[in-house]
Amino acid sequence: MGFNPETEYQVYPKDIDIRDFHEYTDEYITRPPYQRKSVWSLKKQQSLMDSLFRRYYVPKLVIREVRLDENTTKREIVDGQQRITAVQDFLRANLNCLNLWRIFIQM
Repeated sequence: MGFNPETEYQVYPKDIDIRDFHEYTDEYITRPPYQRKSVWSLKKQQSLMDSLFRRYYVPKLVIREVRLDENTTKREIVDGQQRITAVQDFLRANLNCLNLWRIFIQM
């Protein structure tokens, strides 16, 4: 008789446009209280953006929907905060990725 608690949540895959993390920042809590601060170096952030543009595999994000009240839902980033922060910085032009920006603008 193993430990097998009933699931109180549902897991479902959902495609989210990467630009949503920039355009709808108020809907995403990228750093919930239990998350550490952003620690990725500039080089690591640039490498992620390079991987995205080259369409290399990047691990999936884990996002949890949190109902604040009957009418308000936020999405909390459980896993992927560093990646989302790097993308947000890139889209705000805070990352020094001039060559990647040229590609992005042409898309």
